Amino acid sequence: KRKSITKAQAEEIIGRVNGRLTYEDFDTTDIVIEAVLEKMDLKKRIIADIEKHCMDDVIIATNTSSLSITEMASHATKPEMVIGMHYFSPVPKMPLLEIVKTEKTKDWVIASCYEFGLKQGKTCIVVKDSPGFYVNRILGPYMNECLVMADEGVALDFIDKALLKKGFPVGPITLFDQVGLDIAAHVVGSSEKMIANRPGFKMSYAVVKMFESGRLG
Repeated sequence: KRKSITKAQAEEIIGRVNGRLTYEDFDTTDIVIEAVLEKMDLKKRIIADIEKHCMDDVIIATNTSSLSITEMASHATKPEMVIGMHYFSPVPKMPLLEIVKTEKTKDWVIASCYEFGLKQGKTCIVVKDSPGFYVNRILGPYMNECLVMADEGVALDFIDKALLKKGFPVGPITLFDQVGLDIAAHVVGSSEKMIANRPGFKMSYAVVKMFESGRLG
């Protein structure tokens, strides 16, 4: 529709995508990126499944935004093959890709994921495994301040419009909806460890309360 590619090119790209409900054909896969719910037990189970059904040297990447890559890797039989590949929502609009390494991640695994990200047209940064990684250490206080403003009575659409005028690709309130308040609540938990004790800092637990009451955005 936008005339950026032809219909034939579009069909060729879509033709490369195959849906699966099982691990059939995973034994020829070089890299697997899991993007399941932000639950550590579930992530560990998926990693065990990947190791069972894939090649010995398969790269296991997790798209987590708030969970410890090191803890996931410790559950794997080959922790050096586990890495974080944190894509940002909405993925088509956000060029950044956080590649998160642990103390055990092999250099060639990091390099492979970096090259893979470049082929996807992403801007790749390599960061260490730590609470919030790199981006959420910055995004956390920013999003929290927007929630504090909402708590104080500032209109949600006013907050979004103001930040769009500042040049952000998506307003913070819209971003909460797109990411999902379940994930946002997890991020509040990890952000709290970093920022709650800073002098004069006020934490907002609005998304946590909404999540706990079943309101996911």
